[in-house]
Amino acid sequence: KLSAIIIIMVLLLLSHNLFSGVKGVTGEIIFNPINLGSQTYSITVSTNEYCWVWDTTTNKTVFLPTYSFNKSGLTGDSSAAFSEPKAANRASFGTIPWGKMIFDIQSTYGVNLSFTIDLRDVGWSQDTSKYWTHDTYINFDFTVGENGFAFLSQGAPKDSFNINDATQISLSSTVYIWSFWSPNSSPAQSAFKVPVTLFNKIEENPSISFGFLNANGNQVFSGDYDLFNFNQNQTVFEGTLDTIYNSQRYYSFNWLPNQNVSGNSSNLYNSSFNFSVGMAKLTKSITRNFRTVWPLTIKNNLGEVGGISIGNISFKDPITDNTYHSYSATETGFLKDNAFDSLSILVGSNPNQKYGAKAVSTINYNGRNYQYSGGDFSTSGTDFIITGPTTKTAYYKGTQLSSNINAFTNNSQRKIVRTPDGVMHLVYESLDRVWYEISTDNGATWEIMNGGSSVSTGTAKLVSADYFNTTQGNVIAIVYQAYNSIGSNLILDLYLNGVFQQTNGLAIYSHSSGEIDAFNTNPIVAINSNGQILVSWYVDGEIAGTTSGLYYKYGYIYLAYGLYPVISWYTSSPVIISGSGIATFNPSVSAYKSALQPFQLVYENSNQIYHLTLTDNANHINHIEESTPQVISSGSGFARNNNPSITAINGGAYAVWEGRKVNRVTGIPKPSWAVAKNLITGVFSNFSNSNEVIDALAPNINIAVSNSKVVLAWSENLSGYVGEPSPSTLQSLNISGKYIQLNNGGTKSQMYATTLNIGSEPFYFNLSNNIGSYLGLNKSKAGYNTSIIIGRKGVVYNNGTEFYFNIGEINVDGQNINFNSIPDTAAISEEEMLNKYLVSDSFILNNNSDFTYSVNYGIADSLSAVKLLSKDNSVSFTVELIDVKTQKVIGVYDEVKYTQSNTTDYNNIKYKVDTKGIGNREVF
Repeated sequence: KLSAIIIIMVLLLLSHNLFSGVKGVTGEIIFNPINLGSQTYSITVSTNEYCWVWDTTTNKTVFLPTYSFNKSGLTGDSSAAFSEPKAANRASFGTIPWGKMIFDIQSTYGVNLSFTIDLRDVGWSQDTSKYWTHDTYINFDFTVGENGFAFLSQGAPKDSFNINDATQISLSSTVYIWSFWSPNSSPAQSAFKVPVTLFNKIEENPSISFGFLNANGNQVFSGDYDLFNFNQNQTVFEGTLDTIYNSQRYYSFNWLPNQNVSGNSSNLYNSSFNFSVGMAKLTKSITRNFRTVWPLTIKNNLGEVGGISIGNISFKDPITDNTYHSYSATETGFLKDNAFDSLSILVGSNPNQKYGAKAVSTINYNGRNYQYSGGDFSTSGTDFIITGPTTKTAYYKGTQLSSNINAFTNNSQRKIVRTPDGVMHLVYESLDRVWYEISTDNGATWEIMNGGSSVSTGTAKLVSADYFNTTQGNVIAIVYQAYNSIGSNLILDLYLNGVFQQTNGLAIYSHSSGEIDAFNTNPIVAINSNGQILVSWYVDGEIAGTTSGLYYKYGYIYLAYGLYPVISWYTSSPVIISGSGIATFNPSVSAYKSALQPFQLVYENSNQIYHLTLTDNANHINHIEESTPQVISSGSGFARNNNPSITAINGGAYAVWEGRKVNRVTGIPKPSWAVAKNLITGVFSNFSNSNEVIDALAPNINIAVSNSKVVLAWSENLSGYVGEPSPSTLQSLNISGKYIQLNNGGTKSQMYATTLNIGSEPFYFNLSNNIGSYLGLNKSKAGYNTSIIIGRKGVVYNNGTEFYFNIGEINVDGQNINFNSIPDTAAISEEEMLNKYLVSDSFILNNNSDFTYSVNYGIADSLSAVKLLSKDNSVSFTVELIDVKTQKVIGVYDEVKYTQSNTTDYNNIKYKVDTKGIGNREVF
């Protein structure tokens, strides 16, 4: 019998290889009861994990979230088997999923066997290269021990468990099907996918779910899941980008995976999210957070052209690459329509990363250069948080541009100086502020100081400047009037080599904001060769509620620690100039730079120009000794004298101003002349290109230091002119603009005229050629019209009454004839010297000469003239033609005598002299 049994077992083994199963059972997992006897048993198969089945229609692996199987009443003769998932489903129990299966086998008498077999291997029963056979037997015996016993075997079933049999394994713990069949193999699990739930939620209110996302090429509605491979890098994409909830806009922000999803933290803010998941049946979710957003506009502002936005900006977004990129800001600016509220995030290892904007340094627009001058973001980049609709602006100031048509109106203020190192320093008003520019190449290019920012921190006007050379470089003192909440502040700022050093408050005046335009102090500043500094200004006491007049502060500049300049004041508070009042305004001041001399001050008072000196004197109160003011416009021949400018020269000063005659019948002023006066010799020079047809406006005067030559400039009909009092010279500057400033220089070739062109906005500064190119050869004005351009003017005056004469425009056969030059040193104190300078250059006449000249006489004020003239008093003017050789008078012309009965103006323009019979002679 024993031998017979052995034979039977061999036959069974062979039968297995041919047919699969026990006792005719078909399947890959076969249940084999041992010693069951008359009992029955039940089988329950379930899983707490995900499992997968095969869809024979689509030939795809299909995910099952749950699986449960139960069969009872099974006997030892029953067919109990599962086919593997891809089989033809011929087993009694059908196919079993790929899963981590919990088997419960229970006998009739209540013995229960429970064990787990992990079948999650697509290769199981399919990969013949890995598994030499595919039938797996679950053997169980309820009679062994108290709780029964179960084991797994390969091939034909065994009657008992043999611990030494490599094809058997106890089912007391989880058995991995791939390890059971091939201990060194790995499961084929790439076809298995696990569910991950996808959400769109509002960060501030996560209970709200909406919209869809994109995964595996499909739209997945928020709250639904999609299947993903486990332990592989894969991607989910944002779908819905933007939503509105309770009238507030929210936008797609970042990814928030739960703890069972392993994501790449570096791409949380990208439109896609890379992640991997495990196979375990755990809640897996990925949420796309939405966050409150606002429109963010980033723009440039070019002030002088109406604040338009031109050019580019750079913008940094931490939810992308956190790197600056350039964008166009033209027209309305760069718009980030969905900027996140209160954004400050961790990017890599960098905490608190925010939006950032970076400005370009310069913008070129319409051929003009605009320099960054401040704003909400800098040229090096500025981070910021937004909490509502936001506009961030970078402001640009055009170099050599002004928005103020009156930026150069105040000719009494020095607005451009040249320091000994050749640097030109310009101060002016624009955009309701005060600005400071320098040029190191004689005005070819300019740079705005203060890093492009204004000198003033707020509304300011009426700026003036002067310089002082120190061992550390050039100190520039800038004074201006600034507006504050209670009125006006007078401010003095010091710069060293273009870099701000110190602010000094000079005075505070209270007045209403509505009076800011009417309250004009016109502050002026001068620094002498010792670094002593005088600042003066005008106060309208009726507006400010104080005493009207001209005030000053006086101190000295020194280098603190030998490094940086500061001011120590002799006057602790402003001092009023003696005799000044509400009618004394438009002051102008100058100090000679080459030697210590008095400060020279002029101002306007009741249509007259006054002059005084202020001398440093330690024995006087406030360290200043004031001279008695002198009227310097008397004898100029003009009834109205306004808007003075002064420059100090060695031993004194030259002053210029606007001089106007008044029509004695209508009382209407005539167009002005530029009147210059040497305050040492008392000699006047008058300049007009149009001879009272067009105003010669706001003359400005400065000095060529090397030879103490002075130059003045003015504008007529928006054209610039330059003149030199000695010898009297007039030239067109060939630049357009209203109002002119001249810089000082060592020579005339270092001097330039700057004018403001007001033809169209933005108003731009024009720079002339160097003054030496106009006046270096003492060129005279060519191309005459009806104007008396080259000539002599004289005034007879007494007790405020002025009788004037002009003679000039002498032309002989097309040749212009000049007059004897009056040197700067000439002091005309007697009639003989006077007549010397009233003589023309000599010229040749003959019987056929074309000889013309012009003359006019007049009275500045006829009413005062009538009082002065009596039967014994008269004033006579005569033009005489004199033979050079014999010194005899050979012709008398234009003889006019002013008496009480004759106060009429006399004009004889381009009078033609008949030379027939004169012979051939040299005359003057």
